[in-house]
Amino acid sequence: MVMGQDETSPLLSSRRRAGQNHGAVSAPDARPREELIVDGVRSTWYLALLSVGIGGLQVAWSVDMSSGSPYLLSLGMSKVLLAFVRLAGPVMGIVVQPYVGMLSDNARFSWGRRRPFVVAGTIWAIASIMFLAWVREIVGAVAHRDLVKAAAFAAVYSLEFGLNTIEPTLRALIIDCAPNQQEAANGMASRSIALGNIIGFLAGSVDLTAHLPWWFGDTQFKALCAFASLVLAGTIIVTILCVREVDPNIIYGESSMHGVMGLQRYFKETVGAIGGLSKQIRTLCTVQLFACFAFYPVLFYASVYVAEIFVEPHLKENPHMNPEELDRLYEKGTREGTAALSANAVLMLATTVLGPLLVEPTYDSEEARNEESAAGSRWGRLFRIPGFTLKRAWIISLVLMAGILCIAPFVEAVELAVALVALLGYTWAIFAWAPFAIIGADRREAEAAAHFMASERPLLSGDDEDRTPPRGPKQEQAGAILGIHNMAMCTAQLASTGVSLVVFGIWQQPRGTPGDQSLGIVLGISGLAAIVSVWLARGIRERPETGPVGV
Repeated sequence: MVMGQDETSPLLSSRRRAGQNHGAVSAPDARPREELIVDGVRSTWYLALLSVGIGGLQVAWSVDMSSGSPYLLSLGMSKVLLAFVRLAGPVMGIVVQPYVGMLSDNARFSWGRRRPFVVAGTIWAIASIMFLAWVREIVGAVAHRDLVKAAAFAAVYSLEFGLNTIEPTLRALIIDCAPNQQEAANGMASRSIALGNIIGFLAGSVDLTAHLPWWFGDTQFKALCAFASLVLAGTIIVTILCVREVDPNIIYGESSMHGVMGLQRYFKETVGAIGGLSKQIRTLCTVQLFACFAFYPVLFYASVYVAEIFVEPHLKENPHMNPEELDRLYEKGTREGTAALSANAVLMLATTVLGPLLVEPTYDSEEARNEESAAGSRWGRLFRIPGFTLKRAWIISLVLMAGILCIAPFVEAVELAVALVALLGYTWAIFAWAPFAIIGADRREAEAAAHFMASERPLLSGDDEDRTPPRGPKQEQAGAILGIHNMAMCTAQLASTGVSLVVFGIWQQPRGTPGDQSLGIVLGISGLAAIVSVWLARGIRERPETGPVGV
């Protein structure tokens, strides 16, 4: 998707401004359809503005993951009910993301296919998170405590609905707006996610009520939710205002979907989209199924893992601590776990900054690679490692994760546990980069082939009037494919949660009892899944096939 930027905009590279005119849309209806879709090379500033919204989204995610569970427990929820609440993420990911992706693929709003959904999802998410933060005051003033818990339960699912509306459309916007630079664009998005994690962790570790105005709230969770809402709104506004989509009616014509997509149509479209996936995307989704099964326990239990290793020798030394002593001990362990997550976030950020300098950009288009060479990227030539491609960086991250998870059950030193959790920051950084770059490159390849066939058809038929290619199962489906990719990830999360519940039910010991190995067993099983993902990742193509057009 081409953006409505002026050709003199500093967001476009100098070479792009000087000699390439197919990115402008000053008279869009006067230009051939294929010229509108094939985009030029974008500058680093443009990619940063394009991905900054994902960083704001990650701040909201981090607040939910780090502080949401303690808050819900403080409302009187049991851990069993909390487990059902935490299914909101994968359930909404499986249902909402593919649906929203397909709706945005077929949208024909004059100001773009993706941005209306981003705006709507942001408003919904902010309303939900603020209602959750104030649910005790809003509902508790007129209702029983059980109704407060029910309202909080619904608010979490509503929040996940909003967040899962924003994510696929922001990711699809990256594919639409920087089709020739998927490694660079998704590397920038990974960097934004790392910054969002660090901001979220730092905000959670500071007493915000003592440093923010009274209208942020009188509790830490209220202040966190208000802070996250402001960051999310601010970053989304930046992306929406600075990144403009061309009118999709100009490019794609009339949508094949009329009205709101019903469930029957949705499932039919989903099955059709899955059946039309390229071999590259099918392989990637299979890799993600096992890789995410392995990685999700790290996201949810890393701090608990470090804390349990910290408290274990103290429990063996004094197995009869009173509740107050146990609370103080576990608080110290939790701080060790937080330190490990902070180190993880720092390494993730370092990887997202240094990775693009070290990795050969095999998934960017030939035009983008030539642009870099013409610009004389001295630092890129100095640090880039020959043969170190994004696929190999991904496989290395999977090997690292498999090794760490397989030895995790046998670790007894808290320093080693902290180091292992920190090292997984590299894996997280590649997770947020490689799969989306590969998906974007695959879509660019499919689009290029489709438009080449469209341009050749008049030469074969002798008809110069109809140059509009038919909508096929592999065209214009970035949103749907990202949704299907997320379905694979969320299915893995559900499976991982199920295995964890079984293991915890069999091996978990009461709090304060030494010798609890249940979490180590969960991580060990995850390590086996990571090994499978390494083997499957070998089937990912090293670089997109060269299409018949110059993209």
